[in-house]
Amino acid sequence: MKLISLAVLMLSVAATPALAEDWVLATVSDDSSAALLIDVDTIGDEAGGIHGLRVLTVMKVTTQSFDALVSDVRVDCGAHKIRVGRTSAHDLTGKQLLVEEDGPELGWDAVTPGSNYDTVVKMVCQETPMSKAHYGAKMPIAKVRAELVRRGS
Repeated sequence: MKLISLAVLMLSVAATPALAEDWVLATVSDDSSAALLIDVDTIGDEAGGIHGLRVLTVMKVTTQSFDALVSDVRVDCGAHKIRVGRTSAHDLTGKQLLVEEDGPELGWDAVTPGSNYDTVVKMVCQETPMSKAHYGAKMPIAKVRAELVRRGS
C-alpha cells in the first residue's frame, strides 16, 4: 500500500505544470549594452491597474560574476511607476547563481520617460504593442548577448 501511495505522489508531482515562460524582447539600450525582455506569460492583473511580471535584463559585458538578472516587477499603469522585487542573478546558460529577496523598504519608483523601463511599462499597460520578437520558454541569455555584441560592432 505504501508503494502505491508513493507512486501516486510521484505522478502528481511529475504532472505539476512548470512555470510557463515566453520571453519577448522589450527594448535594447541606446548603446546596445543591455536588453530587457518580458516574460509575457507572467503578466498578471492585480487590483487598481497594477500588473506583476518577470523582466530579464541581459548585459553585453559585465564585470560581475553573472550575465543576467531576472526581476519580479510590479507596474502601476495609472501612476506610471514600477517596483522591482525579488531579483536573481544568472550565468549565460540560465543557471541561477544568487538571489536577492524583495526588501520591504524598497518602494515604487517613477519611470523616466524614454528609458528602457518606460518601454516595458508602455507594453505591459498596452500603450504600445508588444514586440513580436519572441525567444520561447528558455531564458535566451547567450543568444541575446550575441545579438548585443553584433549590434555594437
